[in-house]
Amino acid sequence: MNRIFLTICAAFVSIWAYASDNASEILDQAAAKFTEAPSLSAAYTITTPQGKYTGRVSFAGDKFTMTSPQILTWYDGKTQWSYNKELNEVNVTEPTDAELSQINPFVVINRFRNEFDATSLQAPKGFKKIELKAKNDKSEIKQAVVTLNESTMMPTQIQLTNHDKQQITILLTSVTTGRKYNIKAFQFHAPNYPGVQIVDLR
Repeated sequence: MNRIFLTICAAFVSIWAYASDNASEILDQAAAKFTEAPSLSAAYTITTPQGKYTGRVSFAGDKFTMTSPQILTWYDGKTQWSYNKELNEVNVTEPTDAELSQINPFVVINRFRNEFDATSLQAPKGFKKIELKAKNDKSEIKQAVVTLNESTMMPTQIQLTNHDKQQITILLTSVTTGRKYNIKAFQFHAPNYPGVQIVDLR
């Protein structure tokens, strides 16, 4: 997914009276919500330099599926399959943590304690906003700004900035918890897609 360089203007970011420990506690609560749920489902809009992409995503731990008008994606915790409907082609990869962070917003939240310093930011009424800055200068994800619904502690928006200051924004709506899935739900099954071409990029 291509990105463009963005200027992050600190003048528009004001800090709440919360200490860093408070921000960490908020994200601890959010991470606990994700861990407790057998699965989560949400509608999404991903904004990139090339435009906006919409669809639906379901998560179960570190596994997920995504649907969009053009692409279907499955990830079973190690391998990712991306099916292009128009080309009838599947690319098979093993994505990096940074690539997963752009797809699965819960990755950032679940990793924050070890990899990021958390600070609370000003947010509209009914929401919590947390800024995460990478502790390691070599981290591919340099910053993430997470907005949470205060009553559900579910994410509504995550803005990711990489080491080149390129940004991707993920909006999540209609976030709900669901049933427990079998791992096969997060894997591609070629017999269901006759004539598909499989391109192994691992």
